[in-house]
Amino acid sequence: MFALCLVAAVSAATPVRVAVMPFQLTQVSDELAGYAEDRLATELANHGFSVTTPSELQAVLGLERQKQLLGCSDDRSCVAEISAALGVEFILVGRVTRLGRRFEVDLRLVRQRDASVAARDARGVDDEARLGDLLAESARALAGQVAVTAPAKPFAWRVWVPVVTGAVLVAVSATFWGLAERSYAAWVTPSSGRVPLQPEEVAPTFQSLALQRNLAIAGTCIGAALIASGFVWNALVPVVVPTSDGAAVSLGGRW
Repeated sequence: MFALCLVAAVSAATPVRVAVMPFQLTQVSDELAGYAEDRLATELANHGFSVTTPSELQAVLGLERQKQLLGCSDDRSCVAEISAALGVEFILVGRVTRLGRRFEVDLRLVRQRDASVAARDARGVDDEARLGDLLAESARALAGQVAVTAPAKPFAWRVWVPVVTGAVLVAVSATFWGLAERSYAAWVTPSSGRVPLQPEEVAPTFQSLALQRNLAIAGTCIGAALIASGFVWNALVPVVVPTSDGAAVSLGGRW
């Protein structure tokens, strides 16, 4: 059981791969669009995605091929071609619109396997200086939507930290228990070869052995509680990030 816990604990999650396509723009400068694309890519990476940015997309596909794919009329074939060329599970498409002082951002995360929209987020901001914060919120929302239908939650640090700590405590306590029992048996067995205790030594010696055994019992109970708490914590407080094909894994923090 302990070995299985350790194996599960060290299993690392493979981040989902997503390609951020160049945004469609309405009354927005190319410079601002470039900032928005790069900022969104950074925020998605912070939420567990492996991101291919528009500039990297151009480097991989070439400008002419990128234009051909972006200009195709069939959404499903576009997603299939782009994702196959890049080896990604998701394509992120978006539009940035400027209406006076207000910026509207509409983002869609399209799944590779069936060209369905796995996640969508639309929001706006009246202050251009807050566009970065808006994109950070959108990335968080997209990651959360993809992770909603997580079929399973592999073990993470919130399992293996208390489990390993508890197992070590149980092992140490069992060792102390064994030493106490062996010492007790040696003192009460005349043929053990030990020099008999003096009368004034009997009470302190056996009190010490009793204390050692009680501490071992307490340590075992605490260790068992830690092991159980790891599994309960993982079951009741899931933290998820996306993985391939729209599934998710549970993480108790950043790997």
